[in-house]
Amino acid sequence: MKFQSHYLKVAVVFSLLFCIGIDTFGLQERPVRISPILIKWNNEARVFNTYFDVTNDTNDVIDITSIIIFKIGRYRRWRGTRLPVIKPHRTDSFKLSFSPGIMLKNEYASITVNIYGKDYVGLIDYSSRYLKVSTKHLTADGKTQIELTEVPTKFIAPPAKPRALAKAKALGKAKTPEEEKAPATVVIPEIPKKRVIVMGEAIKRPQLLATEQFQNAILEPISAAEKQRVVDDVKPEPAPVPPPKPEPAPVPPPAPENLSVSAGKYQNQMTWKLVEGATAYHLYWSKTRGVTPQNGTKINNVGLGYTHSNLKEAVPFYYIVTAERDGLESEASKEVSTIPLAPPGIVTQLIVLPEKFQNRLQWKPVKGATTYHLYWSKFQGVTTQNGAKIENVASGYVHTDLHEAVSYYYIVTAEKDGLESAPSAEATGKPLTPPQKIPELTITPEKFQNRLTWKPVEDATTYNLYWSKVQGVTPENGAMIQKVESGFVHADLHEELPFYYILTAEKDGLESSPSKEVSGKPLSPPEGTPQLIATSEKFQNRLTWQPVTGAVNYHLYWGKNPGITPENGAKVENVTSGFRHSGLTESVPIYYILTAEKDGLESTPSKEVSAKPAIPPRLTATLTVENGDAELLLSWTAVTGAIGYELYWGTSADFLPSEDRKIAVQGNTYEHKELTNGQTYYYRIAAVNADGAGILSPSAN
Repeated sequence: MKFQSHYLKVAVVFSLLFCIGIDTFGLQERPVRISPILIKWNNEARVFNTYFDVTNDTNDVIDITSIIIFKIGRYRRWRGTRLPVIKPHRTDSFKLSFSPGIMLKNEYASITVNIYGKDYVGLIDYSSRYLKVSTKHLTADGKTQIELTEVPTKFIAPPAKPRALAKAKALGKAKTPEEEKAPATVVIPEIPKKRVIVMGEAIKRPQLLATEQFQNAILEPISAAEKQRVVDDVKPEPAPVPPPKPEPAPVPPPAPENLSVSAGKYQNQMTWKLVEGATAYHLYWSKTRGVTPQNGTKINNVGLGYTHSNLKEAVPFYYIVTAERDGLESEASKEVSTIPLAPPGIVTQLIVLPEKFQNRLQWKPVKGATTYHLYWSKFQGVTTQNGAKIENVASGYVHTDLHEAVSYYYIVTAEKDGLESAPSAEATGKPLTPPQKIPELTITPEKFQNRLTWKPVEDATTYNLYWSKVQGVTPENGAMIQKVESGFVHADLHEELPFYYILTAEKDGLESSPSKEVSGKPLSPPEGTPQLIATSEKFQNRLTWQPVTGAVNYHLYWGKNPGITPENGAKVENVTSGFRHSGLTESVPIYYILTAEKDGLESTPSKEVSAKPAIPPRLTATLTVENGDAELLLSWTAVTGAIGYELYWGTSADFLPSEDRKIAVQGNTYEHKELTNGQTYYYRIAAVNADGAGILSPSAN
């Protein structure tokens, strides 16, 4: 069988504190009375036994009834039984038994035993110990445990009702009229005590619960020996030591008054009215309104005039203060607040805009700032300590008179209430400066132009040229040619006069000082055009012309096709009038043009002329020689158009033709006589027509 669910959570515990038969609780002396009760568990019989004594100090035999009462809140459950007759001047012990289900099913506020007169009329007394069920639970070994708490208050019974009073008088214990009027008294209670009852294995508990019946409890007298065994089983707790009389409880001091706060540089200072007897003060603060000791940040043991320092934020700070005495803290003072004098926020978006010989600085305005301060240096890592300071500047400030082409480093701070913010991030800029060196300009005149050259200038990004036809050119009066490079050609100059020049180097849109002035007269060819004449001659053409004014030289261009130009013609340089174009072996026209030169420049070419050189017939066959006695027979192939031949001879292979060894021959054979035998002779022959002799043949021997 299983326990009910609410008994699975806790075991049943009873605790009982008392001593049987001994009135240790200052009970009033009464003729008939009941002792404190003792509740024990009888594991074998499976019942609870309640033990108590009834004493009869009268001279009469008393007929008494008893009731055991279980109180739950306003409700009571009870079991009643009749006691045996108590003889005069006697104390009898009793055992009242009841089923375990009564104890297990409920947790009682109290359990008492009352005694009445016969037939339950007139309350005579009730047990001095109130027992209440404290806990019920299962122990580790599976047993059910009940804990009882003893409340040993003993009340004197109130005056009996008429019927009970009449019965009491019969027993010799009626009160006098004065006693009837006297108020009831209460004996001072002792400290509650506890007793534990172990009922056995929990598995039997459902059976025990089933035993609860609304039946009369079973009462039986017990012997003195049994009573002693019960007393021996319950070991009394040591008598409680009465607590010492408490000293008067300390009282916390009153809350501080007149709390005030004043703002300072990065701090707030608090003052308040001293609290009498206070040994310490505690400050609580927050950045949110409604600060309390529970939500505020605590600063212990502050003194009057305490300064809350290192406050870098310009926001409200809220404060309360408490006083302490004897370790007790007072209520909090009224809340005060103020904003510490903190510098404005950090300057952001600092930029440097380089300009000519200066840097322009701009930044984003800082809320609340009344002015700004600039710190600068020529070295990276500028701070407010090592930088040169320029006070009270505004965004757009221009740092002027910067003639060095170096980087400048800057930071800016914002100011409010005389306090400077932390510095901005560092920004840098190099002012715009022209190149420091001056260009060295040179000029080279060329045909219809002047070529200008110079060495590069350090840091220059481009160059500007100024020119004039008048000496003394400057950037102000000269014609400007921008962004030129070394080797620049000033072209299309057809005037034969000097041109004057200066040059500036540029960087960042700024020009250096100008170079020294140079001048040059562009080169121009002769103005006239030669009048060329070509005359045909034997194996050559003769060319003549009239001199051209200013010309210092002439150049001839020729070709075998018409349309000769200086570009496609074969050039014969530095010719003079009467020049013979020789070595022409073909009887074809040769075409010519002529240019005049001055300053290395050629004029416009002359009109094209042509001439066909005079070419005599040419011996094309091989000359043969036959040996004879003191003579040689020479023969050759006849040349068409030839009217004769010229034969030249010698005694060496490289002989030079001469008139004294020339033989005119009409046919195509010749017999050379009167020669020396053994001597080798060499011959060359040329055909002759109306234009003269042709080209000599190779030598034969």
